[in-house]
Amino acid sequence: MITGAPRRRRLSVPPISALWPVADLSFESGPGWAEREPVEVKLDFIEPPDGQPFTEFSWQPVGGPAQSGKRIDLPEVDFTIPAGELELRSRLVLPLGEPPFPAVVLVHGSGAESAVDTYSMPYLFAAHGILLYEGDDPFDRRYLGYAPGYLDLQVQWLRRQSGLEPPL
Repeated sequence: MITGAPRRRRLSVPPISALWPVADLSFESGPGWAEREPVEVKLDFIEPPDGQPFTEFSWQPVGGPAQSGKRIDLPEVDFTIPAGELELRSRLVLPLGEPPFPAVVLVHGSGAESAVDTYSMPYLFAAHGILLYEGDDPFDRRYLGYAPGYLDLQVQWLRRQSGLEPPL
């Protein structure tokens, strides 16, 4: 049984909204975090065999076709890159399979979008066989100004990693 408060729905970008429980394994979602109505999507988790984690679900946009989904456990690697007195926090979400992988560098932050808006992007890319490098924001918020060289440091680090295609 899955109970409790609304959960986040991260099926695609967009939408990202809350899941509201309607039965043991059934949820519905409205247009945002606080809006349950009008219902836009219905989601049902598929009961796994005894003792197994939930990995499969079906979802259906109101007025659209039903679709099924399955959880993909993608490896994540968290690390830091030295940058003078600072350490830049970084994460790689790796595709399944053997490298080399094509790679994309995502520069985010200090813009109009919330971090929640891009949270699922590394996972969507990795699910399609592309490694997405998501590093620290190149804007240093301590001084509210651009921190020259941060992005360059991150790209240089990525270039030294093996298993990327082609080498950056």
